[in-house]
Amino acid sequence: MRLSALSGLALISLAACQPRGLNLTEVNQPTPNCDARAEAKWAPDAGRTYNVQAAATGPTCAQNVVTLSVRAPDGSPILAWAGRTADLFGLSDAGDAATMRAALAAWIDQGSNNLTTASTLPPWPEGGEAPSSDSPEFPFHPEDWFDRAGWEQMRTENAPLFAFPQGRESLAVFLLRDGQLESIGVQQFPG
Repeated sequence: MRLSALSGLALISLAACQPRGLNLTEVNQPTPNCDARAEAKWAPDAGRTYNVQAAATGPTCAQNVVTLSVRAPDGSPILAWAGRTADLFGLSDAGDAATMRAALAAWIDQGSNNLTTASTLPPWPEGGEAPSSDSPEFPFHPEDWFDRAGWEQMRTENAPLFAFPQGRESLAVFLLRDGQLESIGVQQFPG
């Protein structure tokens, strides 16, 4: 009898710890989703290859969250980024997992990136407020800590750049320096 009473108390205690309204059969049911992954190699300079990974997860493609990571040749993460696929050029139109997988591969592909090294960034003219490109449709907005001297010095270093759409009308641009990717600004594009 005493063992039955203890077993009953244990069951009551366990029941009290269960979240209210949680139906385990509902949680375990498969749901349609738009999960997708893509991976690419980025070799910005001779002898070193970086691993780029993107993953989109969520109940639907429109509700996905995308994560991006870039890892150094030794596996150390040098960039981690996340956003909503609904807000990102190239990912917002994907309607199923296969389309999302292809969109992720294109999103992280550095082969289509016109900004390959710091020397390809627009110059910052003497007396100007910011860098200016030949095309006003593609203005570059450097990080707030840049001044003209620092910007022009960076351009002469000619370090590799990594870029990807971080919105519907702009690219996030990162500079590879001392084994790390550092944000240098955003380039707008017509959208």
